[in-house]
Amino acid sequence: MIKSMTPTQSIFCTPAARIVAVILLVEIGLFTYWSLGTSSSHHVLSLSCPISVNATFANYRLNYKLAGEFDAVRCEGKKLFIFVITTVSSYDQRDVIRQTWASNKHTRHAVVTFIVGQPKTRIHEELLIHESDTYGDIVVTSIPDSYNFTAFKVHAGYYLHNTYCPHVPFVLRADDDIVALPDRFVHFINSGFFGNDEKAIYGILVKNSKPVRDPNHKWYIPMDYYNQSAFPTYVNGPAYLMTAKSTEAILEKTPETTFFWIEDVLFTGLMAEKTGVKLVESLGIFKFYCNERDKSDRSAFDNWDHEGYCMRQASSCDKSGVPHVTLISHAPDFPRPNVERAYNDMMMPLKTCEEEYAKNSVGDA
Repeated sequence: MIKSMTPTQSIFCTPAARIVAVILLVEIGLFTYWSLGTSSSHHVLSLSCPISVNATFANYRLNYKLAGEFDAVRCEGKKLFIFVITTVSSYDQRDVIRQTWASNKHTRHAVVTFIVGQPKTRIHEELLIHESDTYGDIVVTSIPDSYNFTAFKVHAGYYLHNTYCPHVPFVLRADDDIVALPDRFVHFINSGFFGNDEKAIYGILVKNSKPVRDPNHKWYIPMDYYNQSAFPTYVNGPAYLMTAKSTEAILEKTPETTFFWIEDVLFTGLMAEKTGVKLVESLGIFKFYCNERDKSDRSAFDNWDHEGYCMRQASSCDKSGVPHVTLISHAPDFPRPNVERAYNDMMMPLKTCEEEYAKNSVGDA
């Protein structure tokens, strides 16, 4: 039986690694203080019987709450479950997503839900209540709403799929600054593009990536925390597609896995390796948004602007006249895309592919 750990027992046990631990523990302390001290009578998590979830790892357990039951009816007849990692205050970003790639036009066979952390102010609570009442696509959690706790939001996305929508065959994990077209994903799912692997994750693979040892860097990894010279191959974190059995396999093995705060390394690297989940390079479907208009750093642009990685206005088309490019994100050292503009750019190849398909159809006749 795995015991719930106290903060001083959790995650880090060596002096060098405690540098990273301090950040998490301070955030937990502030989060707990605020949670106990709030006097709001409209606290989001008390609206409808919060669901308690244990994210249990070999060396750490975080008990977090979801604001009520997820409506499993939303998943009936769907082919794709999409969970978007976002912050409480990103209201405008979520609205842009709803108006573009998550609009009804693109989600006939997909369900999109936004996962946010713990609101810290009464005004944020009230805004989330209004947003939830208006759209019904928000899942509010008690997870601290900061970058270092992203792994637990991803855990919540896996949990929601595995608990309420396990019959939906594919899952897309996404940040709120990517652009995806759910209807294109469903098209390629139906056409057999992704093959028949029971446990697989699709995206842009990161190979031979090395831990950052600079204590001043955002992604600093102390030697005592991870002592290998390189990470296992993993999938680029802003977005990846996975089969339903993959979320199930990963959740089953978390109690046997040491927690690692960089979530794409944890789930698609360390956990995928442990659970036998296959990683599939999918450069035709996943692209970086290397837009000439956004190149604020020429060296960053040149680093990623090569064949296979960057989206172009021209795109290869499948035999049905559908562009292969289905999701765009940004490279770690490249400016984040403007979602609305990136969405419009992403739709441009569709006309070219449709014209090519129509021309070929006439020729075949």
